Amino acid sequence: MKKTWPARLPRAWILLLLMSIFMALPTAGCGAVLPLPGSVPLSSSGEGVAQEESFFTPEKIKQRIVEIEKTIETLQSSQPLLTSEQVGLTEGEINSRLKGLESLIALYQRYLSVAERAKKTQSDFEKQKAESQKDIAALVPDNPPYSLSFYENYRGRLETLSQEIDTVTYAIRLSESAIVSLKEKIRQNEQHLAMLKEEQTPSKFSEWVQQEVELETEKNRLSLAFREKNVEESRLRFDMLEMERKNVTEGMKWIAQHLQYDEADLKRQVSLIKERERQLQEQAETLRQESEKAREEFMNAQARAESASDAENLSLYRAQQSEKETWYVYYQAAMDQAEQAQVWAEETREIWETRYSLLEKKLPTAELIKRRTETEMRKKDLDNVLLGLQKMQVSLQSRLLTLDSSMASESESSPLYRVLRQESEGLKKQIELNGQYMTSLLSISMLNTRLLEELESLLSSVTITEKVSVASLERLRAFLNFQLWSGDGFSVSVKKLILAVIIVLLGFIASRKATKGVKQYLLRRFEMDPTAAMAIQKGLFAILVFICILAALDMVNIPLTAFAFLGGALALGVGIGAQNIFSNLISGLILFFSKPFRVHDIVEIEDIVGTVEEIESRSTRIRTFDNVDVLVPNRYFLENRIVNWTRTDQVIRGKVKVGVAYGSPAREVERLLLVAASSHKDILTMPEPYVIFNDFGSSSLDFDLYFWVDMRKASRFVAQSDLRYKIIELFEERNITIAFPQLDIHFDKDVSHNMAIVNHPQGKEASRE
Repeated sequence: MKKTWPARLPRAWILLLLMSIFMALPTAGCGAVLPLPGSVPLSSSGEGVAQEESFFTPEKIKQRIVEIEKTIETLQSSQPLLTSEQVGLTEGEINSRLKGLESLIALYQRYLSVAERAKKTQSDFEKQKAESQKDIAALVPDNPPYSLSFYENYRGRLETLSQEIDTVTYAIRLSESAIVSLKEKIRQNEQHLAMLKEEQTPSKFSEWVQQEVELETEKNRLSLAFREKNVEESRLRFDMLEMERKNVTEGMKWIAQHLQYDEADLKRQVSLIKERERQLQEQAETLRQESEKAREEFMNAQARAESASDAENLSLYRAQQSEKETWYVYYQAAMDQAEQAQVWAEETREIWETRYSLLEKKLPTAELIKRRTETEMRKKDLDNVLLGLQKMQVSLQSRLLTLDSSMASESESSPLYRVLRQESEGLKKQIELNGQYMTSLLSISMLNTRLLEELESLLSSVTITEKVSVASLERLRAFLNFQLWSGDGFSVSVKKLILAVIIVLLGFIASRKATKGVKQYLLRRFEMDPTAAMAIQKGLFAILVFICILAALDMVNIPLTAFAFLGGALALGVGIGAQNIFSNLISGLILFFSKPFRVHDIVEIEDIVGTVEEIESRSTRIRTFDNVDVLVPNRYFLENRIVNWTRTDQVIRGKVKVGVAYGSPAREVERLLLVAASSHKDILTMPEPYVIFNDFGSSSLDFDLYFWVDMRKASRFVAQSDLRYKIIELFEERNITIAFPQLDIHFDKDVSHNMAIVNHPQGKEASRE
C-alpha cells in the first residue's frame, strides 16, 4: 500500500536535521580555524615576506596552537555525525584531518624551539664577536713558551672545527634545497585553492577538500618559515665556527712562534708510547695463545665436516667449520694488528723525537731532505693500507648481511641458528677490530702529515744553493756509475744507459723531421699517392731509428752482446706464438701511426661501447660504461668495422622519439619538446635542439627531438632518460596523451553477430559495425 505524505515526514525531517548539522560543523568547528590568521600568500615582494614574518611570533603561535586544539576537540566530539552515511565522510577522512592538525601543532612547537635556539645563537655570536676583538695572545690560555703537546691540542681543535663547519655547510645546502621545494608546493596549493573557490556549485565534499588544501598550505608555509629560521640559525653557527677557526688559526701561529724544546714533555710522550708498546706486547702474546686455540678448534671442525657421512648433519658441520674459521681469522688478524701497532708506536716515538729535533734546529739540510722522503713514502704506504682496510670492511659487512639473512630463515631453537649466531658475533668482532685498526692508522697518518708539513716549512727557508750542495755530488756520481750489468769485456752503467737514451731520442726526433721532409718532397715533386708516400716515410723512419740505436750503442761502448738475453726471449716468443704476436704487434704499430682512434675516444665494436683507455703493443684496453675493462687484440681493429663516436670532437647528437594521440596540438607538442630540451643543464644550446614531425603513424603523430651533448661533461643516455621524464611531466600538465598502438576492426554489415561496444579510454570506438 502506498504511504501518504505525513507518513514520510519524520524521515525527511531527520535527514534535513543531519544536513543542517553538517553545514554548521565545517564552519564553526573546522573551516574557521584552518586558514592561517594574518597570513598572506607567499610573494617575492618585501611586503608579503614582512607580513609572513610578523605572524610567526611566540604569542601568535601559542594562540594558534590553542585554536587548533579546540578544533581537534570539536572534530572528536562531532565525529559520529560527520561520519554518517547522509553526510558522506568516512572515519578515515576525519582521522586524517585530526592527524594533520596534531602534526601542525608539533610543527609550531618545533618552530618555537628553533626560534629560541636562533635567538640564543645570536646572543652567543655577539659575545664571541666581542671576545674575538681581544689580542691574540689573550685568546691563548697559557703563557709562552709552549710545548709541542700544547701545539698538538690546538691543531686537533682546528681539525674538529673544520669538520663541524663542513657539517653545518652541508645542512644549510639541504635546507636551502628544501626551501625551494616548499615554495613550489605553496604555489601549487594556492593554485589548487583558487580552482576550488571558482567552482560554480560547491558541495560539502568540495568544502572539506578545500579545508584539506588550506591545512596543507598552512603546514607548508610553516615548514618554510621553520626551514628559513633553521638556515638563519645555521648561518649564525657557521659564522661562529668560522670566527673560532680564525681565532684558533691565529692562536696556532702565535704558539708556533713561541714553541720551545721541552725535555719534560718529550720524556712524557716517550714514556706514554713505551707504556703503550708494553701493553701491545702483552696483548699480542695473549692473542697468540687464543689464535692457536682457535686454530685447533677450526682444524677439528674441518675434520668433522670432511669425514661426516650423515647428510642430515652435514650442513651443521659445515656451519660449525665456517664459524670456527671466522673466529680463527679474527684472532689471527687481532694478533697481526697488535704486532703492527707496536711498529706504529715505535714510529710515533720517532716522529715525536724528530719534531723536537726540528725545534732544536739540530738536523742538517741533508737530513731534512732524507726525513722528508722517508715520511712521504711512509704516508703513501699508510694510505694504501687504509684503502685495503676499507675494502675489507665492505667485504665483512656484506658477509654479515648474508649471514643475518641465513639466520632469519632458521628457528632460534635450532642448533644451526646458534652456530650462525656465533659466527655473526665473530664477524661483528672483526668489523669492530677493523674499525679500531683504521682509527689507529688515521692517527699515525695524521702525525706523519704534520711532520711532513713541518719539514716542508723548514726546507722552504733553505736557499737554492744550499739545496744543490746538499744533493751531494758524490752520491750523484755514485748513482751514475752504478753498474747495471756486465759481461765479457764490457759493463753497462746508469750513465752510459742515460747517454744512449739521449742519443736515441735526439736521433728519433731528427729522423721524424727528416722523413716528414722527404714525404712532403715526394708529394710536391713527384705528386706521389699520399698512401705510398706515408709508407715510404714509415719505412725510412724505422731504418733511421735503427741506425741511431746502433750508433748510440757504439758511442757509449755497449756491445750488442749485452742484450743477448733479449734475443733468447724473442726466440722463445717466436716459438710459442709467433703468428698472433707479430700480427698484433704490427697491427699495434699501424694503429699507433695511423691513429684511427685515440686515447679517451668513444668507440663501438659490435655490441661493445666504451672509452679507449690504453693502446698497447699487443692489445687495446677499452673500458665500457659498466666500468668493465675489455682487452681487444690490435688486429681486430684492422679486420672489422669500428665506429668512432668522438673522432673529430666530443659533441654527440641524441634523439628522443615520442608519439602523441591524433588530435593533439602539433605545434604545442613541438614547443613542449623544445622546452624540455632547453631546461636540461647538460644539453647544448649550440647547436640548438630541434623537433622533426616524423610521420603520421598508424596510432600516433610521431615526433623526433634532436639535441646535442658534450660527452666530456655529460652522458647522452642519462640526458635521454631525463628528457623522457620531463616530457611526461609537461604532457600531463597540458593534457597531451602519449599514444599507444591501436587497431580498428571493421565488420561486414551482412554478417550478424552478437557484439558489445566498448569505449576506449582514449575516446575512440573500439569496434564498429
